[in-house]
Amino acid sequence: MTAKYVPIDEFITLVEWLSSQRSASTPMRFTLFRVGFENPDQIGTSFGAQEGMRRLNRFGAALASTVRRSDLVSRELSVFWVLSSECNAEVVTAKLRNIVDKVDEFGLDIVKCFVSAHVFPHPDLPQVTSGRQLLDSFERLSQAYRPGTSRQ
Repeated sequence: MTAKYVPIDEFITLVEWLSSQRSASTPMRFTLFRVGFENPDQIGTSFGAQEGMRRLNRFGAALASTVRRSDLVSRELSVFWVLSSECNAEVVTAKLRNIVDKVDEFGLDIVKCFVSAHVFPHPDLPQVTSGRQLLDSFERLSQAYRPGTSRQ
């Protein structure tokens, strides 16, 4: 099974549409995974730009094959997003383990990789007006809860 790999602009449009569909009668819940490799320049320096991009592309393809066919996967340079309708904690944990296992397979463990999962819609986020704003909010949340960082 391979998830649909979509361009980031289409992914942002879909996330924006989903965030506007808040119905009191039928609450929709999704999990939004963020897999972010810090310092993509180091990947390029270590492997060369072309090989670094090839490894990120292969990681993205492997990530898409890890999740369900109904999930959506997208990429912005060295940040991958997965939108899943699954919110079960055990299933989410298993998916995160599979994602983390893929990092070493492609030699991308030369840079820090942070994986986070967010229930969406998220009660701690302010009302957002765009899909880009929502992804940026989740990115800030991911950074705030990294091991070794202090929350302010």
